[in-house]
Amino acid sequence: MNLVIVESPNKCSKIGSFLGSDFKVVASVGHVRDLPRKGLGIDIANDFAMEYSFIPDAKVNDRTFDGGEKRIEKIKAFLNKADKIYLATDPDREGEAISWHLKECLGLEDGQFERIEFNEISEKAIKEAINNGRGLDYQLVYAQEARRALDRLVGYLVSPIASNLMGQPSSAGRVQSPAVLIVVLREIEIQKFKVTNHFGVNLSFDKEPKKWISQWVTTEFVTEDQPYVLDRSLAEEVAKTKKVKVLNCTEKTEYSNAPSPFSTALLLQAASVALGFSPQQTTKAAQALFEQGAITYTRTDGLNIADESVEEIFAYANEHQFSLPEKPNKFKEKDGAQNAHEAIRPVHITDKDLGKSPEQKALYQLIWERTISSQLAKAEYKAVTLELLSEDGKYKFHTKSRELIKKGWMVFGKDCLNEDENEPSGVVPVLEVGSVVDVESGEVIAKQTKPPKRYTEASLIKKLESCGIGRPSTYSSIMANILNKGFLEVEKKVLKPTKLGNDLIGSLLKAKFSFLDLHYSKEMELQLDKIASGETSYNSVVSALYNQLAQELGTASKLTAINAIPCPKCKSQLKKFKNTKTNQFFWICSNEDCKHSMDDDKGKPVEKVIHSCPKCKTGRLNKFQNSQTKEFFWICNDQECKHSMDDKKGQPVEKIKYPCPKCSTPLFRSKKEGKDPIWFCPNRETDCKVFLPEVNKKPLLEVYSCPQCASDLRRINGANGYFWGCTNYKNGCSATYPDQKGKPKFEVKK
Repeated sequence: MNLVIVESPNKCSKIGSFLGSDFKVVASVGHVRDLPRKGLGIDIANDFAMEYSFIPDAKVNDRTFDGGEKRIEKIKAFLNKADKIYLATDPDREGEAISWHLKECLGLEDGQFERIEFNEISEKAIKEAINNGRGLDYQLVYAQEARRALDRLVGYLVSPIASNLMGQPSSAGRVQSPAVLIVVLREIEIQKFKVTNHFGVNLSFDKEPKKWISQWVTTEFVTEDQPYVLDRSLAEEVAKTKKVKVLNCTEKTEYSNAPSPFSTALLLQAASVALGFSPQQTTKAAQALFEQGAITYTRTDGLNIADESVEEIFAYANEHQFSLPEKPNKFKEKDGAQNAHEAIRPVHITDKDLGKSPEQKALYQLIWERTISSQLAKAEYKAVTLELLSEDGKYKFHTKSRELIKKGWMVFGKDCLNEDENEPSGVVPVLEVGSVVDVESGEVIAKQTKPPKRYTEASLIKKLESCGIGRPSTYSSIMANILNKGFLEVEKKVLKPTKLGNDLIGSLLKAKFSFLDLHYSKEMELQLDKIASGETSYNSVVSALYNQLAQELGTASKLTAINAIPCPKCKSQLKKFKNTKTNQFFWICSNEDCKHSMDDDKGKPVEKVIHSCPKCKTGRLNKFQNSQTKEFFWICNDQECKHSMDDKKGQPVEKIKYPCPKCSTPLFRSKKEGKDPIWFCPNRETDCKVFLPEVNKKPLLEVYSCPQCASDLRRINGANGYFWGCTNYKNGCSATYPDQKGKPKFEVKK
């Protein structure tokens, strides 16, 4: 038996079907080890060695997912039966690092396994990978470990300083913070921008075959200091032009090159523009398509596809009579790209409709069309340009039109990432130089300068890529982090910094941390690339960042907080915190001898409203949140009283007590996540076992007896809706009755 270890369980069945019964395919379910959740996890004194621990079990609702140690034990059960072991994690640095972790945790020596990788899940690719195994590429492992170390050092060491400067808990990130900075700087540009009202002129002509327009060339009427025409009367004079002379006319064929296939960054941008998908939606759908064997690996900087795939596209294009170039299109990739992978493409170009959900199908169609378009001929345009002069020789005009005459790659439409934003001029005719043309009408065009555009998620990813910040595997997580942590918000599809985001960047800029500089961030990415290629080492890169960071932390620790709010009692700084139980913010004085606490009102500290206990008169009511129902309640802090009250819009109110219909003891309400609330009697002295369903947050107080055994009936929410079942089911009574408006419906015997 041969053992193949992949990352995702979703791949196991398909890969196993290609390899046959001699192979067992199991999954690690991603990473099995990571740095500890608490503590730095890096031994600075020991060459920055990483201190790993197994990823713990995770509980989501009522389900518990195995942590790394349990997953490793399950894989170990197959080792003794395995003749060969293949580590088949994803084909990138992170995948290489996961293979190394598996090797270490499974206790494998270098000669006891083969590292295989495949760019697509197809029978041919899988079998080729099996026949071309290799050892681990430790340079790739070191590069990934360095990225993890750099991120941890910045996050763990800088976040406390940033929190102190902000006066509230926050977190800094080596890549996330520069991304937030880009949006903050753009917002500052927008706020400082002053609108300039200026004027232009359009002349309209009615000449066969269609109406066309020419624009006034204002070059002679503006200066470098004032690049706009501000004089409306001048524009009105120009608009009175009745005849123009043709100074120059050019007619030529222009071409539009086919767009490249999708890299990760381009796919995230195109899916956002064309489909309205967030980066997280696109990443999830693309990963699912990869695991289904529909598309190639989704984390790539590459812009070219394999020669064999190009041949398939040419064959498909010929069959469907698409225009093809004389030779395959090749695309220039940016310097430093990790272009070992192809661009993202369908595994089989003849498959037009793949995916298991509407999102996956739409994304697959986008990838399919782009892949074919990338290998089609250039689109051809008839371009006509006219240079015109007013009859009195004072004013010049210019116009140009492009008329599509051969679709070429545009058989599927325009490139959604490069829409032509030029003003339409109509179809400009070819005119003889020196001829005079009558102007049908002139129009003054009132214009306004526009502020820079706010970033969208798509354009921010494009900006990060152009700045060399981040890599294909990180773009989606960068966006998720800065949005989920509340540094940015999406408003009408554009990104705006929140107060938290502005404060974070303000604190980091005040401290002059180098990692916030975009050029520095790019250089760090290049250093990681050099580790991967063997040009430098893990220790030299990590130690260089740490040494610089240590100096900057020393300076930053002496700074005073930005927008510090003094404590009303001792004048020390107030700091903002979040109660994890109630999800509400509060403020506490940083002076250990004071510790004065205050409530939060829209981001500002306010004195706490103290609610005295109405029962004992001496205790104070404290607010809590029920972990099951997520509802707030109040309890007296007097240990002998413990009087509890409900919460209504932040104020304590006496509980409405519902007596048990059997023993009159006040009922308790209970709710488990994912299940309907129930009310039960807590009286155990009389063994009262009343359980009542809830309707409109009130217990159904009427008790219904089972007609068969006289035991109580209970209202149950089943797969097909509510019904009533006998509580005596353990003793054999299986009676059930349909629900009718909160009551059991008993059959009437005739």
